[in-house]
Amino acid sequence: MGGVAIQLLRVLRLRETLAECVASKAFRDLKKYRDVADIIMNERYWDLLYAVCKGLYPAYLLLRC
Repeated sequence: MGGVAIQLLRVLRLRETLAECVASKAFRDLKKYRDVADIIMNERYWDLLYAVCKGLYPAYLLLRC
């Protein structure tokens, strides 16, 4: 279960990189992952991801002890 929190934090940390990647012309030309690009470019997604990470962090600190 701890791996899920680590992956969420990594995605949150790579926000700018992911947004830059999906905004590139090469990625837009693929047209295969258009729904993923829409999610990554959605500001609300990042707000919710931050809230989830912030909410889960204390629980993982307790499990770590």
